[in-house]
Amino acid sequence: MTHLLWYHSNIIYKFTLKRGIYLLRFVLGKSGTGKTEYLYNKLTELAQTGENRIIMLIPDQSSFETEKVFLDRLGAKKCQNVKVFGFSRFCHYVFDTVNFEQKNVIDDSTRAVIMSLALEQLDTSLEMFANSSGKKSVIDSMLSALKECKKAKISTEAFRNVSALIDDKTLKTKLRETALIIDTFDAIVEQSYIDPLDNLTRVAEILNEKNMFNGFTLAVDSFSGFSVQQLEVLKLLFAQCESTYVALTLNPYEDEEQSLFSTTNDTYKRLKAIAKSENVEIKAPVKLEENFRNESEELKILEKNFYQNKSNEYELKNDSITAFSADTVYGECEFVARQIKRLVVEQGYLYSDIAVICRDIAPYTGVLNTIFDKYEIPYFMDMSYDIYIKPIIRYVCSIFNAILNGWQKEDLLAILKTGLTNNSDKEISAFENYVYVWNINGAAFKKPFANNPDGFSETMSDSQTEQLEMAENVRKGLVEPLEKFREDIKDKTGREITELLYNLLERLEVTKAISAMYDNLKADGELAQAKEEIRLWNLLMNTFDQMVAVAGDLKVSPKRYFELLSLRLSVLKIADIPRTVDSVSVGTATRVRLNKEKAVFLIGCIDGVFPAVPSTAGLFSAYELKTLIANNLPFGDEPAELADFENYMAYKSATSPSQKLFVSFYKSDLTGGTYMQSSIINEVVSIFPNITLHREEEYCSVKDSTWAILPAFEECARNFNSDSEENRALKNYFANNEIFKDKYKALQNASTAKPFVFDDKSNVNLLFGSDLKISASQVEKFSLCRFSYFCNYGLRVRERRKAEINPLEYGTFIHYIMEIFFSKYSKNEFSNMSEDEIYDICDDILDDYVDKHFGGTEKNTPRFMYRFNKIRENVHFLVLHIIKELKHSGFEPIDCELKIDGDIPGYEVALPTGQKIMLRGSVDRVDILKKGEENYIRIIDYKTGPKEFKLSDILYGLNLQMLIYLYAITIGGEERYGKVTPAGILYMPATVKPISVDGAIIDAQINEQVSKGLKMNGMLLNSLDVIDNSDKEYISFNTKKGTLTTGGNLASLEELGMIFKKLDMTVAEMGDKLFSGNVEASPLKGGKDSCEYCPYDSVCAYHMSACRNSFSVDNDEVCKILENEQNKGGED
Repeated sequence: MTHLLWYHSNIIYKFTLKRGIYLLRFVLGKSGTGKTEYLYNKLTELAQTGENRIIMLIPDQSSFETEKVFLDRLGAKKCQNVKVFGFSRFCHYVFDTVNFEQKNVIDDSTRAVIMSLALEQLDTSLEMFANSSGKKSVIDSMLSALKECKKAKISTEAFRNVSALIDDKTLKTKLRETALIIDTFDAIVEQSYIDPLDNLTRVAEILNEKNMFNGFTLAVDSFSGFSVQQLEVLKLLFAQCESTYVALTLNPYEDEEQSLFSTTNDTYKRLKAIAKSENVEIKAPVKLEENFRNESEELKILEKNFYQNKSNEYELKNDSITAFSADTVYGECEFVARQIKRLVVEQGYLYSDIAVICRDIAPYTGVLNTIFDKYEIPYFMDMSYDIYIKPIIRYVCSIFNAILNGWQKEDLLAILKTGLTNNSDKEISAFENYVYVWNINGAAFKKPFANNPDGFSETMSDSQTEQLEMAENVRKGLVEPLEKFREDIKDKTGREITELLYNLLERLEVTKAISAMYDNLKADGELAQAKEEIRLWNLLMNTFDQMVAVAGDLKVSPKRYFELLSLRLSVLKIADIPRTVDSVSVGTATRVRLNKEKAVFLIGCIDGVFPAVPSTAGLFSAYELKTLIANNLPFGDEPAELADFENYMAYKSATSPSQKLFVSFYKSDLTGGTYMQSSIINEVVSIFPNITLHREEEYCSVKDSTWAILPAFEECARNFNSDSEENRALKNYFANNEIFKDKYKALQNASTAKPFVFDDKSNVNLLFGSDLKISASQVEKFSLCRFSYFCNYGLRVRERRKAEINPLEYGTFIHYIMEIFFSKYSKNEFSNMSEDEIYDICDDILDDYVDKHFGGTEKNTPRFMYRFNKIRENVHFLVLHIIKELKHSGFEPIDCELKIDGDIPGYEVALPTGQKIMLRGSVDRVDILKKGEENYIRIIDYKTGPKEFKLSDILYGLNLQMLIYLYAITIGGEERYGKVTPAGILYMPATVKPISVDGAIIDAQINEQVSKGLKMNGMLLNSLDVIDNSDKEYISFNTKKGTLTTGGNLASLEELGMIFKKLDMTVAEMGDKLFSGNVEASPLKGGKDSCEYCPYDSVCAYHMSACRNSFSVDNDEVCKILENEQNKGGED
């Protein structure tokens, strides 16, 4: 009965509707011919008579500008006579008029959650889309298909009908399952929600039953095409409104099939057909031809020829059109910023007179913002930002990532670094440092932090204790609430998990942190950003409400809850808020809001990008779309139609400015990709063959950089040593500018031929002391690079070391074992030990070390213990090898870890200034050979890495450490050892190198090869006593006639004396340079590259200094050089 009544009333309505006279008039013209102005005038004239039944229908993003136009023309009261709507607002107007209450309206984010639930419900019924409820790509594709079905009014029944007709099994399944998924989605929505995707369909149903717009005047503007849903509403409006005006951009005087306007021509035909079907009288169209927008003749010519297949050529006589080729995105953005500043400063433009249009804004995100900020250009960028980078969203997501992914350190640190915890930066730094040093991850976060925050150590200083307490407090305050939350949300409903999540945020005082962040941002003048934080919090609370509404009564796992929450958040869009009325508009060609711009920049005019190459990235492939069209199911636009529309958008953008057009592209990006100019630039060049494609170097003058203070300072820095008039003016300005004068002074210092020289020599003493007390190894580090030495030992800026068995820690292991073993047992004792006894002793020493420094074997990971046991095997072989060498030698260990400037006096060098340099250090092992009254001393250095002694290194201040130790013992070891005769230095490999073997090799051969890899090298005294007690099986040396022969490593006492004298000269030279404030970055290159692996390379300016090169020369030459130096008193 209800259906019959509705049908009956509809007949009556149709009958009464056709009694009036309804008119439709098209306003046709190309870009800039005044179509919109024509409509404005018509509606303004009507509104001024008091008529208030006026509607203007435009794209949603243009409503604000249009309302402003009528406000300016009609004033605050009469402008209300014109109702300006996009289709979305029009729907709400209709609903409000008929009192249709919209409850539980879903948005894109809720729609994504419901689609996921639909997929979950159907999981066992699906084949192609099984197990897809958590796959965002599938959900996005389904949502895209859903929107297309709604817009095109394609029923799921149509999908099933086509599925039954085709043979392609994949497409057949896809259509059938898509129909099932959409039906299930709609069923869920119909239970409790209203989907705005159906709003136009609802409006059509209402207008079918109710003549709401009788006597109205309707104007439709700025559309190129309409969806089936929109066309259905327009059809009803045509039939109800007394007068309708529709403006379309096309050429009314040329072939309707012209591809540039094919989209609008198709729309024109459809609208005429709709009007005829409703018996609406179509009046003769208003055809506009004159171009009112483009003020310059060149822009008018461009509009007439752009993408219109004409071969006419013209001469470009002024700068109304500029083409630019940049090397990079950065260069293109710099060009745009400089031209905008020129237009504003020199030609009186407002920023709001300018628009920047691209096709894809992604490559410019971050770059364009940064450069516009640098040039002090206010702008509004019409784009949505990634919501996951926002603090509160990152905070919530990181909570779930932490508890679901096994307490990964990245997730916990992400929470702490949002700025929304009650921890100070100092506390967070202590926590992060502890996590880094001890490689804390996973379940280790559940255990209290108890180790030294700086790594392996038996004791802790007060400062380290404080750091540990801070780190532990942060761990406890964060991990314990999260662990409780993890346990509490097991086996709970969506409502219960949401409530527990909110309570967790309250317990962690997140609301207080957001309030504090708001206050701080507001105090800093960042009001827009401060308001955004509040918007985000409210958005999150709304998300929580929607989660309860959609999944409140469902029992969901924590993982599934987070999947649904992430889906909601991923669809949320946070758009920028215009911060000033006078700002440059930046947006894409599909969305930019153009409103009488005088100058337009088309950027990113890259082949295949702008205009874009049509692609199919949705649910159906290009082949499948063709199959659907062949079966009378048009799903989406055809590629040819999309290509025409791309050209149309390029045409609309290029013809939008009234005075100036700039077209540009970049040739390469940061990933190394290379690009060609697009058809936009090619079209401009074909119309104006004499146009110049400008390049970056043409816009590099001082004037181009002085539109704002930051680029001006960059220009001053780039050409600091230039003596041009402009640069002198810049230097004078910044030298006296309160904000920049300190930066200018630093720039001045950096520009000198030898940077990093102390102006105030007293600062040297503050950093290093009036006298130097340094380790022997520091002399070599100073020789390698003074600036690196300054950073390390002056500023004490050092890389953090992880508490792990790395090469450095392995070296500490070896030194510890050797010290304990050879200090505790004499040569006679260890020579009579069995291998098993030696192994047991070594194992006891190793276990003791692990207990003291690593917390014992029980507390360490399997990975640690595996590496530790490999070291144990290495140590066994190494100790046995050393014992064998000592058995064949007359030398005997007498000291291990001998302290220079402790056990014996330090090695001291006095400078002419009266200052002193005291060298200290620790000798790994001291061996003594007693022959009569002679006490021969050789020193051993355990090296975990490769080490080859070259005498020529001492010419450059390298390889001095062992020689310094030997010299210190020679001059200061008499009280401990008696009269000392230096017997040499030896580097002992402390790592057993792996060897290549085959099945035929026996154990003895393996041991022989391993032993070869443990041969010591260095320099020995050319004495029979020493040589006779140095077995060539264990020590590499030759016994050629003479002493320091080429390739040899034997030295006489006289030659050792020259070497020791060189040490005095090198240390004195170091002191002279350091105390004079010379810490320039002049690295040593050649045989050893001091810049390799240098931690200070990011702040080093060595390219401004002359690098020093080292060369390897034979020993004879070294001796000659030393002799010449010392004969001249070291002057050279």
